[in-house]
Amino acid sequence: MRLRASSLPILRNCPGYASLPDEPEGDGTDYASEGTARHAGIAALLMGEPIPAELTPTQAADAADAVDWLPDDITDVTPLGVEMEHSAEIEGVTLTGHTDAEWQGLVLDHKTGGGQPFNLPPIEDDLQMRAYGWLAGEGGPITVGRYLTDVQRLDVLDLDEDGARENAEILADVVRFVRDHKGEFITGGHCLECYGRTRCDAYQARADLLPVLPRDRALTDSEASRALVALGAAKALVKRVEAELKEHARVTPIARDDGKVWAPSTYNTTRIKDGNAAFLRLYALNPNEALAVAKVAKGDVEAAVRRAGGDPDQVLAEMVDAGEAKTTETTSFRWRKA
Repeated sequence: MRLRASSLPILRNCPGYASLPDEPEGDGTDYASEGTARHAGIAALLMGEPIPAELTPTQAADAADAVDWLPDDITDVTPLGVEMEHSAEIEGVTLTGHTDAEWQGLVLDHKTGGGQPFNLPPIEDDLQMRAYGWLAGEGGPITVGRYLTDVQRLDVLDLDEDGARENAEILADVVRFVRDHKGEFITGGHCLECYGRTRCDAYQARADLLPVLPRDRALTDSEASRALVALGAAKALVKRVEAELKEHARVTPIARDDGKVWAPSTYNTTRIKDGNAAFLRLYALNPNEALAVAKVAKGDVEAAVRRAGGDPDQVLAEMVDAGEAKTTETTSFRWRKA
């Protein structure tokens, strides 16, 4: 049995998470891709290397700001390594982890996006950080740093010899629980924070509990709590059914009585990666109109450029060439004539 350190906070509440099918490829969010880019930039700067050329100016600046904020006693020393993979046995289970940067006696994890710091427990309660400390320190004393790059806050967990022993015991208890309850799904409020909820039958079954909300009185606290869990389950079930219908429609369009079919349509879309760069280009075309659309939303570049009196094709092509925008093939599903 293999467990990843990053999964331990979920597995502590639901051992069944380890047996869920893998996330389908291509389901990564914009937040995830932005986080990956920032991690790559921070890793390069910590090692004294150039920032990867594929990063946008905004991503490169964010990475530089993140490294500049770190204490000098960390950044003045080149790490032993970055993006390091670890694997070790505990309670008959293989625990693996991917750490962002390591120095002698210090392991650092960078957190980007995701509602920092409100969605994170105190670092002493963060099983992922404890696992990184155990893996990087090989069970011995070590300092664990959790760096919240968006709010520039560094949380520290110092594990001396006694702390390291306690840490090993905490992790062993969790791993033993997951091992002994392998495949057991436990549903509850924690499901709302679980990355696997759209792939989990046990959670989606909770949608059956969605109550009819009373119109003549306010909800009680317990009713509201149950309704929120059931609502989340219903949303996850809808997302899963929609994904399965799309897979079916890719092969065989779904017909209805009036002769229309629900089928995929494919087209190219250009999305901006750097809103400031887009604004500057619009400002050069038409300052007044640029100010009126100062916040250019993703997907709205073409309309904004037209309003500013420019040629959308030319401006978008320039942005793509400069790495400020990206053209991708997009598929949407809609009803149309057969």
